[in-house]
This record gives sequence, structure tokens and C-alpha cells, in this order.
Amino acid sequence: MEPLSLSSLGGRLSAVIVLVLLNGFFVMAEFALVGARRSKLAEMADRGDRGARRAQAAIADLDRYISGTQLGITLASLALGWIGEPALAVVVDRALAQFGIAVPVGMAHSAAGTITAFVIITFLHIVLGELAPKSVALVMPEKVSGLVALPLMAFSRAMSPFIWVLNGTASWLLRLVGIRPMSEAHHAHSPEELRLLVMQARGAGTLNETDSAMLAGIFDFSAKRVHDVMRPRTEIVALHVDDDEAAVNEVLRRERYSRYPVYDESPDDIVGVFVAKDFWLREGETPFSLRAILREPFFVPASRSAERVLDDLRRTRAQMAIVLDEFGGTAGLVTLEDLVEEVIGDIADEYDLATRDVVEVDGILELSGSMSLVDVRSDHRLPVPEGEWTTLGGYVFGRLGRVPQLGDRVPYPGGELEVIAMDKRRVAAVRVHRAPAAG
Repeated sequence: MEPLSLSSLGGRLSAVIVLVLLNGFFVMAEFALVGARRSKLAEMADRGDRGARRAQAAIADLDRYISGTQLGITLASLALGWIGEPALAVVVDRALAQFGIAVPVGMAHSAAGTITAFVIITFLHIVLGELAPKSVALVMPEKVSGLVALPLMAFSRAMSPFIWVLNGTASWLLRLVGIRPMSEAHHAHSPEELRLLVMQARGAGTLNETDSAMLAGIFDFSAKRVHDVMRPRTEIVALHVDDDEAAVNEVLRRERYSRYPVYDESPDDIVGVFVAKDFWLREGETPFSLRAILREPFFVPASRSAERVLDDLRRTRAQMAIVLDEFGGTAGLVTLEDLVEEVIGDIADEYDLATRDVVEVDGILELSGSMSLVDVRSDHRLPVPEGEWTTLGGYVFGRLGRVPQLGDRVPYPGGELEVIAMDKRRVAAVRVHRAPAAG
């Protein structure tokens, strides 16, 4: 084999640098496209950033352009090994020749030259062609994706026949073993993944406690039924349709609510909703009639999702819904405020009582009996079994099979619940006794 001239050797060494940089470009493009946030790109595109718009187009067809980056990485790596290793081996051999170490007869390169060239190529490939570009892409994925989108699109178009064949072959092999190829629809995060991202962002300090709690409330809200968030029948303050003005005034003075359900024969026979504002703004000269100022009640089944009830209230501009059980009786009521509080937390006004659903003293948890089991499981990690009950107090009542008494205990997987407060026949509060950890 004829020795390489200096110009030829210089050309090959320059090709090594170019191939390492090309490899780094494709690696950087791959990580930038995968890591770029679509919301941030949309914001940049709205400000007129053309690179962001190209990046959006590339992400919209992500599988194709990721295949393009993989093809580019493979071609650059193969060419680097084919051109770079012999060129560097020649440089090493010539350096060794200065010390009297010659290449063995019949061999293109010495063993020392080949090994040294391999180590140098590997080092350049990993550091400049992999690690450094990946780090840059992960630090600023949106900016990098905007910069690499145009050349990557040009490369992918030029190589589109090869990409099509490679993608088709890979998809065929996946189907052959019973695996469905991932489509664009599968790139979206599931609710569980989003919840994990929120927890990670809170741990990293990107989200504060209030924001993370609100986002967690949104995820929990989608799993709730209206019976999980309603005010049960036993806690409803209602008016009778024949109540006189003095009786209504007394209820308004004592309870301070702005809306009340009104019944006729029994609380199962809700005939309207009384709004305090209508009472205060009525004509004073006319004889008082509660029936005359009632508004139409809005009814929902207890099995309806909380999300749908919220949509119903917004659509009808109602502030309160009467929740019906499976027999058509009154199970409870839910207000727009109740539903909003499930997402953003309690909204206390000047008339709300300063009560707390959760108290923790010396590491012992005390919970309100009216707390939804959905919240018990998600917020406090208590694996209370599902059943006919929807609240913590309902679970205690159901397990006992009788009216609970102070000091009663019922088991749950992982410990016991102790009744510590009663409101007539209703469980007002329970204390959580967790079983000691094994070992």
C-alpha cells in the first residue's frame, strides 16, 4: 500500500473533524426534537421565530425526522471508522518512526498505531459526537431544534426513499412479533405521566406548592363522580315552600348561605331554589310568597362525573345542582363553588366556618368523616377499599353495620380508623392508626 501524501493525509484528517461534527449535529437534532416543549415552541412561533415554526413541523412528523437523525448518525459513524482510523494510524506510525519503530513488513499499520487511532477516534466520537451535543440539546432544546430543523429537513428529504424503506422494514418486523408501531397519537403524555412530571417539577423547585396542588387537583377531579364531592342530604339546609317571611329571615340570619333548596312534601320533593338576592330585591308592597320567587331547580344523577356536572352548571348558568339517587330521591346537593374547590382548594368567605378536613398532631393523622375516598386515596395514600360508600365516614359506617360510636375502630389495608368525633349519627372525624412497618 502506497504511503499517503501530506495533502491526502490532511484531507482525511479534515474529513475526520467534519464527520465527528456531523455525528454531533444529528445527535443534537434528535435530543432537541424529542426534548423540545411544544408550548414553548408555539410561543416562539407566535413571536415570529421561523426556526420554531420549522421545529413544530418536524415534531408534527417526529417518527420520520427521528429516523432521519438515526440514519445520519449511522452513516457518519461508519464513515468515521472507514476514513478516520486509517488516517490517524498513519499519523501515529509516522510519529513512532521518529523513534525507530517501523511498521512490520506486509502490514498497513503497526499494532500500536491501530490501537492508538481506535482510542482517539472513540474519544472524539463519544465526547464531541455524542456527549457534548446531547448536553447542549438538553439544556436548550427549543432553541437548538429551531436551528437544526432546516438542515435536518433538507437531509431527510434527500434521504426520504431510504428512510421510507427503513421505517417500513422496522414496522413490518414489529408487526411480525406482535408489537404495534408507535404512531404520532402515542407521543402524548398519559394523565399518570403528567402527574409524575408535576411531582418532579415540584421537587426540582420549578413549580411551587400551590401550583402543583392545583394541577394535582385537576387530575383527581377527572376521576370523581358528583357523589364524591356533593354535600350529603343530612347536611342540607332547606326551606319549606310554605315558610313565611319570618322563617326565611331566621334561616338567612343563622345559616348565611346565598342559595337554599326548597321542598314541598319532603326533602325528596325539591320544587325550586331560593336565592337570597331575590328575597332582598322583591317588591315590598306585595304579600310575601316563597313559591313566587323560586328559581327552577337543576337535577343531576349521583353517578354523573364531576367534570360533566361542572360543564352543565356553566352551560345553564346555574350555581347549584340537586343530586338524585337511583330511586329519584334527594341524595345531596353540589354547588359551582364546591366543584371549583375540588381543583383549586377551599375558597373561604367571611361566612365560612374555620373548619379543617385534615389535622396532623405528632405524626398522627385526623381526617374529616365527610372527606371523599378519592381524596383519601390520592392525597393521603390510604388504600381504603372501594364499595358502596363514597366518604370516609361512609366506609366506617358500612364496615360497622350500625351507627358508629366514639372509640369504634374499623380496619383498612395498612392500619385502623378510629372514630373520634360524631355529629348526631354522622361520623365527623376519624383518627388514622397506621400499622408499624414490617422489620
